[in-house]
Amino acid sequence: MTDFEKAEFWEALGRLYNSSVAIKEATEALARNAEERAGIARSHENRLDRAEVLVEALLEDMRRHRLSLAKIDETSKEAGELSETVEKRLEEALKEWRRHREGSN
Repeated sequence: MTDFEKAEFWEALGRLYNSSVAIKEATEALARNAEERAGIARSHENRLDRAEVLVEALLEDMRRHRLSLAKIDETSKEAGELSETVEKRLEEALKEWRRHREGSN
């Protein structure tokens, strides 16, 4: 092997090493970025779970309120009907939200 070939070999080896280091650094940066995005996704999932719990609590309160209105007086019929309408809309929204969530999984 000539001196020129040796020098060329060591230069190529140096370039290969530098490329390997660059790939390693890029891979680590990519892993950090993926972890950050996974954290963001988890936080959004948690918010969606809280929304589901909130809607379910609202529905339960609406049902209790409607039942108590029915016991109070017949004149509160309009309030009871409005309560039922809102309850139905909330139930539909909750079903649609759950279908959307299941479809995205």
